[in-house]
Amino acid sequence: MAKIDCRLMPGQDAEIIFENLKAYLADKGFYDIGIEKLAALPAYRIDLNEKIAKAASDAVRKVMGEDTATLPLILGSGAMAWLPLILDRPMGFAGCGGVYMAHRPNESITEEQYLKGIKLFATIYNDYALSSNLG
Repeated sequence: MAKIDCRLMPGQDAEIIFENLKAYLADKGFYDIGIEKLAALPAYRIDLNEKIAKAASDAVRKVMGEDTATLPLILGSGAMAWLPLILDRPMGFAGCGGVYMAHRPNESITEEQYLKGIKLFATIYNDYALSSNLG
């Protein structure tokens, strides 16, 4: 068994990618395998000049005390794919776990890291509200 996760770029269609994968495998002689699509999400990319992207990046710098890599595409999935389409608003993301490598088999972070995460999200919300004249 193999599980393949294809991360799409904006403009790609999950169904077309799936059909292309099946055709490629068949072309390479893999006729005797079952291929099943478990889920599909649209691709999403944020403009790094969006206020929410800047608020998230600045908040990480303020709270964590270090510069970060700001990426227009996320390596994960979930609500990041749907909410911008549903709400017609840009979506930014930051996390307290990535810095500490929390996504490991034990999925653990310290209490200090957890509390920094709370402060991080409070800072993002506050700074975004202030930059948008919402506060």
